[in-house]
Amino acid sequence: MNKNDIKLRLQLVRKHWSDIALMVVFISLLTLFPFVHMNLGDTYLTTGTVETLTGVPSDEGDKLVMLVRLETDQVVRVRIRRSTNYKQGEIVSLKVIEPKYFGTNKYKFNGYVN
Repeated sequence: MNKNDIKLRLQLVRKHWSDIALMVVFISLLTLFPFVHMNLGDTYLTTGTVETLTGVPSDEGDKLVMLVRLETDQVVRVRIRRSTNYKQGEIVSLKVIEPKYFGTNKYKFNGYVN
């Protein structure tokens, strides 16, 4: 067996192992995707009082965030669109999305309560 044969076999083994490693990574991602993406649990509506409006800087520009005090006296952050009218002290309806496995509740602005 000469040096060229050894180099050729080493290249084949390296390619074989890199293919296996790529397949393991792909299968791992497919296995973990439902747990990360489908972490959404129950959803329900709640109400709270608008306390203040603030902006969060980002690469795309400032994102508007309302601080809302819930009936449980907890203050949560809710992202809103720039076109939404800001009314301090008004009661708003929020959609609450609870995580199924881990994380914190997510709040979405659902509108003002008349």
